[in-house]
Amino acid sequence: MKTLRDRLVFCVAAMLLFGVSSTGVAQSTAIGSGASDLPETVEVPEPEYGTSAMSIHNVSITEFRKIDSTYSLTADVVTAVHFHQNAPAAQGDWWAPVKLPAGAVVYYVEMDACDTSATGQIAFGMARSPVAASSGGGNVTPVGGTGVAATPGCGLTSVSASQLLINNLSNHYWIFVAWSGDFTSANKVAGFRVFYRLQVSPSPAVATFPNDVPTGHPFFRFVEALAAAGITGGCGAGSYCPDQAVTRGQMAVFLATALGLHWPN
Repeated sequence: MKTLRDRLVFCVAAMLLFGVSSTGVAQSTAIGSGASDLPETVEVPEPEYGTSAMSIHNVSITEFRKIDSTYSLTADVVTAVHFHQNAPAAQGDWWAPVKLPAGAVVYYVEMDACDTSATGQIAFGMARSPVAASSGGGNVTPVGGTGVAATPGCGLTSVSASQLLINNLSNHYWIFVAWSGDFTSANKVAGFRVFYRLQVSPSPAVATFPNDVPTGHPFFRFVEALAAAGITGGCGAGSYCPDQAVTRGQMAVFLATALGLHWPN
């Protein structure tokens, strides 16, 4: 009974720690630039957490910057907060950083905007730039938009990131947005959402605990992830003891290390 209890306690604690969910979310359709190929969007159920569900990183339009100081945004607050470029009446990209954990997989980027103009559109996408390099960056999604002649009104428009793997060691990541054709409140943006999924690190070639969790073990990848993160050191002598019960003390080590818990002296 004690063994079963300890396993249940550990499972519950792990679920609380990592927010495990058993449901996912469908991807949105990639967009085009004309009135006939505007994207279909999907409803995202909430709450959704953990590696089995899609996570969302929100970027408000107020986080965007333009290098040219003559460009400015004007707020339009009616039932929601949107902004539009009002000066100058010229197209120019606005940029905001995307801050995601390394190893995350990005599926698509979604813009929350209103377009009631038949002469202008709002274009956007996601890009990356190499760290400590003067060139070599580029877009990591197609350039999407609300359509120049199209008047889709207020809604969500998305572009696919084709399961982009985030590598913060080598790259910076950005969302860009640009107004064109109409610089009135007929074209306005509230913000952007980056849909991504967390994942467990790929399996290494050599086992940390070859005695009882070799490379072919069904738990190999997950045990290796915990070992690489410093959450577990096994039970000694090259073993992990995967079939032994977890004590309350061991569970405290797992959770405190994973959460980075500390307190002032």
